[in-house]
Amino acid sequence: LDAIFRFTIAATVVFAWNRLKKTILHRFGVTVGVWFMLITATQFHFMFYLSRPLPNIMALPLVLLAIDYWLNRAVKRFIVCSGAAIILFRAELAMLLGLYLLYDLYYQRISLPLFLRTAIPAGIGLIALTVAVDSFFWRRLLWPEAEVFWFNTVQNKSSEWGTSPFLWYVYSALPRAMGLSIVFVPLGLYLETRIRSLVVPAVVFVLLFSCLPHKELRFIIYAFPLFNVAAACACNRLWINRQKSLWNKFLSFVCIGHLFGNTLLTMFLLLVAGTNYPGGVAISRFHRLAAGEMNISVHIDNLSAQSGVSRFAQINPDWTYSKEENLRPDDDVLHRFDYLLTEAQDKYSDKMRTLAQTHEIVEFVECFSSIGLQYRSVLPVKIKMKPCIFIMRRRLDFLDAEELGSAVGDPEEENEEEDEIELEDENENDEEEKEEQEDLPADEPVVEEPEPEPEVPKRPERRKRNVFSRKVSKGDELRRRTINTPPLKPVRGYRSVPDDRSTSNNQPKDNDDHDDEEVNEKDSVEEDTNRRSVIREARKLIKEEKMRKMANRLTKVSSFGEVCNLDRMSMKECLKKLIDEGDTLLPVDELAEADERGD
Repeated sequence: LDAIFRFTIAATVVFAWNRLKKTILHRFGVTVGVWFMLITATQFHFMFYLSRPLPNIMALPLVLLAIDYWLNRAVKRFIVCSGAAIILFRAELAMLLGLYLLYDLYYQRISLPLFLRTAIPAGIGLIALTVAVDSFFWRRLLWPEAEVFWFNTVQNKSSEWGTSPFLWYVYSALPRAMGLSIVFVPLGLYLETRIRSLVVPAVVFVLLFSCLPHKELRFIIYAFPLFNVAAACACNRLWINRQKSLWNKFLSFVCIGHLFGNTLLTMFLLLVAGTNYPGGVAISRFHRLAAGEMNISVHIDNLSAQSGVSRFAQINPDWTYSKEENLRPDDDVLHRFDYLLTEAQDKYSDKMRTLAQTHEIVEFVECFSSIGLQYRSVLPVKIKMKPCIFIMRRRLDFLDAEELGSAVGDPEEENEEEDEIELEDENENDEEEKEEQEDLPADEPVVEEPEPEPEVPKRPERRKRNVFSRKVSKGDELRRRTINTPPLKPVRGYRSVPDDRSTSNNQPKDNDDHDDEEVNEKDSVEEDTNRRSVIREARKLIKEEKMRKMANRLTKVSSFGEVCNLDRMSMKECLKKLIDEGDTLLPVDELAEADERGD
């Protein structure tokens, strides 16, 4: 379905662009049309955005058709296509197409009454269409482009999505989009006067759009074909005059060579663009990792959704795909998901520390970081990568603890029940002792039972947790705790009578020695416990230090693709291989120097 939808959009854009190319060929000559086709085919961004389901691309065919009708003096069709592009898809196109309308009104190529008779009915019909359709899908009364125009332009809140300098389109977007052809645009405007009415509105449109702080390349994509017309006219003029002088012949070869330069730039940008969509790679690897599992849930964060995780990628109907926003790392809703696609951050950050308690990283996806230079290589430019998205799976121990907690119940309620049981036992013991005291004669002394000797606390044995025995009966748990309750102490205040049996030879002669032995045993148990805790802490610190050194060594690897064949092994297997062969990541001398520096 995704491929069909993209193919339909691309076919519509190509159809409209071909109509414009034929008009240019008819008005400016065959060679200009050929140069226009070659320049457009060798540029990256116009071809790259050709099939993307974006509002700008959906409006692009209407813009190309409107300009074609404007060149052919088809006034009514120009007004209808312009109104459809502005009202249905992108309101800011009023700046571009409105300039062509003002040009016609100024030079009286169109009369104002004719414009009103055409624009008013068409505008009302288009507004009714978009309000009816979009209100049905959004379940509220809505005119989308009016709301977007109010938010972006009137309230100027588009800056919340990021801002760029005023000339960003001039020095960044246009050079990347047009490549070397941008050099020929001013020359074409100077040499060919017939295209000025066609190209100058595009220049003004870019300058007007530069006033908005939030800028994206796709916002001015409608101007690229118009600038290419100017570049095509310049190349055509230089190519025609190539035989007049040696300098003109050199310039004609420059025109041919700039097409090869555009092709090389397109290939490089294609490689970079392939690393800018980690979300699509992450959802593909997630489907491979979770293949065979049933009824699982996955949460997709903002970065993953923006970089390739679309509705077309949700291929399993029995899985739950959630893009719920504004979830904190400590939110219980987030902890219930079986898998997470989340933005990669440092493992010591607050977000990763919190998520590591409930989920574990099973794989990560790299994306574009920067461009580096390597002077000793055939290709001097190198694309540097960095981890962008973590694929995390819920821990089994967290799952067991959660189910165990729900089975046992609230610990506060259990403590209250235990306190009630202890109070009832104490009351029963008090009543029994009072009854025994009443049964004794008044002159007979009360004999106090000897206090039982306290048992030396034993270190509890560590039991291996059984993953499959998760549910525990609440009554069994309370009964176990009640049985293990320590014995009650005898009631104080009674007169004690020495017992003849205490002088027997079978009794120990010195109780103080026995108490000292008990104290010594308690101290030894406490010392053993403290010593074990210190050993555990030391082992934990050593493990963290080893992991830190291993992470620093892994950063020395510029790209995992150079070490592992990622087509045949997963990223997890690659990391395991690198950890097992950690000594080969760096030369011995560099490892020693890194260890001395504390890396």
